[in-house]
Amino acid sequence: MKSYRNQPFHKQLDKNLARDLLFQLANSELLSGPVKAQRGGGIKMTDQWLDQRAEERTSGTVIEQRLLEAVRGGGRLPQPIAQREFHTPNGALLTIADFAYENEKIAIYCDGFASHKDKVASDAQKRNELQARGWAVLTFWGQTILKYPERCEEQVWRLYQTRANGL
Repeated sequence: MKSYRNQPFHKQLDKNLARDLLFQLANSELLSGPVKAQRGGGIKMTDQWLDQRAEERTSGTVIEQRLLEAVRGGGRLPQPIAQREFHTPNGALLTIADFAYENEKIAIYCDGFASHKDKVASDAQKRNELQARGWAVLTFWGQTILKYPERCEEQVWRLYQTRANGL
């Protein structure tokens, strides 16, 4: 039930409530007939629904919100793209940057230690792949963002300036 993509909602996900909901749905009256779809169609429909709400899930975690507030408060950076997905050549999801500047090829990650301590090596490998593709990668730990959001914004600004000016 929990995945990287829905991490901002982990506090709200409760397997007991989900079980109860599924039980209620199984015993409910159908409002419309079943939808014809191919195998995996439900996942595709869910992904489309999530993509339509990409703006709503701009900054789910506290540290993402704090960094975004610092970027907006600094007044010198444009609005970054939130939850930028990167895929492998065969189309599989490689990683999701919390924020990105597409034209400047800057990917920004806001990492909370609790959710990443077991995945540090895996994350590094994925981010190295982005760097090999020409992306600059910035990673900020949650405590750093919470204590010094302006310093984080400053680093993003300096890299943005360098990339935007082709230096």
